[in-house]
Amino acid sequence: MSEPLAIKDELIADMIKVAYQVGKTARKMQKDPESLGVSYKSDKSVVTFADQYGEGVIKEALVSKFGGGFEGEETGKTIATSNPERIWRVDPIDGTGNYSGGTGGPGNYASDPNWGVSIALEEGGVVTHAVVYLPATREIYWAIKGQGSYVMDIDGKEKRLQLGDLRQKTAIELAGGFSGPNKEKIKTDLGNDYRKQTGGGSRNLGCVVAGIVHVATGARGAFTQGNVNLHDIAAATLVATEAGATFFMQPVANDPKNRLAVIISHPSVHDSLVQTFRIAQAYQPPAPPGRQRKADGAPNQQQ
Repeated sequence: MSEPLAIKDELIADMIKVAYQVGKTARKMQKDPESLGVSYKSDKSVVTFADQYGEGVIKEALVSKFGGGFEGEETGKTIATSNPERIWRVDPIDGTGNYSGGTGGPGNYASDPNWGVSIALEEGGVVTHAVVYLPATREIYWAIKGQGSYVMDIDGKEKRLQLGDLRQKTAIELAGGFSGPNKEKIKTDLGNDYRKQTGGGSRNLGCVVAGIVHVATGARGAFTQGNVNLHDIAAATLVATEAGATFFMQPVANDPKNRLAVIISHPSVHDSLVQTFRIAQAYQPPAPPGRQRKADGAPNQQQ
């Protein structure tokens, strides 16, 4: 695929150009295990030279030209004093575990293809421009607030994304990561609710942006995860909602990283999934025999 530049909006055109550059370089690095520089962060997640290189390139290309603050997966958040309402939210390689190893191991070009470059521009708390590039499949997704979302495939064919009816047995992207005492129940109940509504099973690609843009294309009926950062989902969520998907998010309680629990889905299953999430989250198991539960939830020995 030739470098996609035939986009009328200047912001989107530049975002696509730099996403393509980062993805192209990352694919070259992927062929050589020594150039990947795989290491681990304090939270035990994988990071590579491609992550660090990509974030630097994106920041230099977009902040230097368009201004604004910057929040990246690798370098954290900075606020621009001249334009504090504008911020770029970026994950240079989402799905780094897939990218750096996958099923084929480092250097194997048949490694897991589910990884991507994610760039979003936020203005006054609203994401207005978004680009997601999946280099292994050569698909570029982009969206502008109020103007729809689009995909360009490996052959350079451009298509507007618009959700139709949800096909039966379409899978849910059930990524997990929920917190609290009911975390396993939340995941199980969401999968069961979705299966009851559609007959579809569950999958986990290991890449947030791929899972969400697949909701936009109709390849997935829903995406759920309990511990995502805003910069993880900002771009892909605009792509999905501009295609007609529905979005729910809730801050994770007492989380120092300010992460979010999210459900992004086809409208036909959304309300039920959100209700299931809330019920499972609030669930309290029955008191053991011989004990009763007081109104505040604390167990009390029967007399």
